[in-house]
Amino acid sequence: MRKLSAVAMTLCLTASMLAGCGAQNEGNNGARAGDCGIKFGGVVEQTGSLQVYGAPATLAMNLLTEDVKAEGGVKVGGRSCSFDTSLVDYRSDPAAVLSSAQQIAEKGVIAALGPAINGAVARKVWTEGPNKIVTIVTDGETAADIAAGEKFPLSFLPFPPGAVSYAASVRRMVAANPGIKRVTIIAPDNDNDNGKVFEQVSAKLGLEVSKVVFPAKTTDFSAFLVQVQKTRPDLLIGLNNTEQVKSIFRQALQMGVARYYLAEHITADDAARLQKGTDAVIGVATNAPSSSTIAPIPAYDAKALFGDKQPGFLQDVTVEIYYMGRVLLAAISKAGTVDDAKRIADAVEGQSWKGPFGTCTVKEAILTCETNLFTVGRDGITAYRFPDAESNEPLAVYGCKNGSCTEK
Repeated sequence: MRKLSAVAMTLCLTASMLAGCGAQNEGNNGARAGDCGIKFGGVVEQTGSLQVYGAPATLAMNLLTEDVKAEGGVKVGGRSCSFDTSLVDYRSDPAAVLSSAQQIAEKGVIAALGPAINGAVARKVWTEGPNKIVTIVTDGETAADIAAGEKFPLSFLPFPPGAVSYAASVRRMVAANPGIKRVTIIAPDNDNDNGKVFEQVSAKLGLEVSKVVFPAKTTDFSAFLVQVQKTRPDLLIGLNNTEQVKSIFRQALQMGVARYYLAEHITADDAARLQKGTDAVIGVATNAPSSSTIAPIPAYDAKALFGDKQPGFLQDVTVEIYYMGRVLLAAISKAGTVDDAKRIADAVEGQSWKGPFGTCTVKEAILTCETNLFTVGRDGITAYRFPDAESNEPLAVYGCKNGSCTEK
């Protein structure tokens, strides 16, 4: 059985936020009934092309469900509250978001996790409809607006916006490897402007920047990597889904395209397997605290959160959504209400939760946590731990070999 910190046990209420996510498609999970109830919902991409995001979100909800049950429910204003959660799988189909969000709203939930695409549609149903719902925003467009200072009622972002985290990853990779002077970005033709962010931050760092674009359904990248070779990059930045990035890097390493690599969506474990037998250095950035199975940062206790369910995909997404759930339920307890969305949202700002991956705090509607950069090279793995997504100075640097890390 997984064990959480004493603080986590005290703040048992969090788990209920995303409690019942274990169900496929739409499902409910319940704890022992109390004298009040808390309901949460979510429109999640459990199937389809965006399952890479929905899978870690679903895992986070499963873990929260287990923990809140083990902790005996949720305490709000002296009352013992039961909990349940309903999820709707919108199958990664933008056209299905509206009906899915309406289904969730009809269930009388007080908080809901939004989809990765068409999130504004769900947000408007939940925050502008007759039943006000605190909304956890995950779509890139709304995230960028929040980062730019725009205010959306009852809405919170569980991770730093892509522009912030992507910029940090490039700055940190270059700082750790000062030999990087030329950068090439290889991206699909539907990359939603992520490549533009990497281009801009690289240019600001005084680097020579090139970009190669490929059709989104490409499986053989050799012709595009020949184009990349002509730009003579020191650093190759790979964008798009996990399997494509791994395929790009695998072929690029065989061709000797670059010395340094930076990935948008792979794990440190993936990087180690790709790097093996080469002189390359592969960087993996995470939005939230992560602890690779081959590079466990000593400051974190992954087993306390994940048990034997540690994800092999986007671990940071699981951590972020789990922590956001803890923070939201802490706010419900502070507000002393299970059905007044405005009072709950007011209590979220400035709310913190301390757990196995450090402390996260909501600041200006954004959950702010520690972030990491892993670099995998010939001499092993180096793990950098930063206080937040914008800092350039690490809190600590660890050298990792044979599954053990020690602070340098």
